[in-house]
Amino acid sequence: MKRAIVRSLMVCAVIAGAAGQASASIVFYGSDPGALQPSENLLFNDPSLTLSGTTVNGVTNTTATLFDITGQENLLGNGGQASVSGADGTFTYLLLAPSDPTTVFGEFEANLTVYKTTGPSPTGTVTVSATNSLGVVTTNQYTVGGGQNFFSLRATDPDFLRSITVTSTVDLASMEQIRVGGLSGPDAGGSQIPEPATLLLFGTGLVGMARTLRRRSAARP
Repeated sequence: MKRAIVRSLMVCAVIAGAAGQASASIVFYGSDPGALQPSENLLFNDPSLTLSGTTVNGVTNTTATLFDITGQENLLGNGGQASVSGADGTFTYLLLAPSDPTTVFGEFEANLTVYKTTGPSPTGTVTVSATNSLGVVTTNQYTVGGGQNFFSLRATDPDFLRSITVTSTVDLASMEQIRVGGLSGPDAGGSQIPEPATLLLFGTGLVGMARTLRRRSAARP
């Protein structure tokens, strides 16, 4: 019976490992305003926030979760338009993450505007890198130009997201209409919940173990 238990537990471990690997995925959406519409807006209208410098703060409108937005140059948090811009008018890099490193999130959406002076807006490539709670980085690229340049992404695994990095080959004027969803952690007042598929696989392994034990018991004289 001990061997049966060991084998069943090994099956459960293999199933759990496969679930973690198979479920780890981030889905990107581009040029589609409102593709996800995450539940919370990131705002910059609280006077207690740091709204200028290489790192500025924003706070979500429902759970009051604090986020840090860091650039390679000075930034400005604009409360009126709920946006982040370069202090000198442009930027090419942003790193966005919850201020509390134990907080994670599941969805993100934003709109980028390209900087221009006269004539048509230049076009370029933006690389978005999403880091999950295991430190795994997934990237995607978008072409940006005049008008709206929405992008969004969703983590489909129970690890969720730690940070979002935006790097552009063309000068950007602002990141606007920033929304996040699926916040979890002490700072957000939530806790991580395994996805249904993972729970189902765990349950299947346990059921298999129970059946093995029952058959072994019935076979004993």
